[in-house]
Amino acid sequence: MTADRRPASAAAEARRRRNGFFAKWDGFLVRMLRHAHYVGRRRLRPGLRTVAGIGLMAGGVFGFLPVLGFWMFPLGLFLVILDIPGTQRALTRWLYRQRDRHR
Repeated sequence: MTADRRPASAAAEARRRRNGFFAKWDGFLVRMLRHAHYVGRRRLRPGLRTVAGIGLMAGGVFGFLPVLGFWMFPLGLFLVILDIPGTQRALTRWLYRQRDRHR
């Protein structure tokens, strides 16, 4: 017996809305990370990227506050990863795959 007692059409509609929400959120996250990749690689020096990334991760921990958000943590982690040798190429490939998936 299924836990969802709604008619099949209502359950399908709820599933469709939920999947649409996650698709929009996933697209937003990919766009944000692509922009961070561009700014991080082109505009920030390597040492400054790490400091900015740690600051964003620290702010992301306090995401329950009105100005700060939980979106800051993955962005900060992304900037810190840009400074780790050997990860830049893999990260760039992953971003291009995500971009192609969301087109």
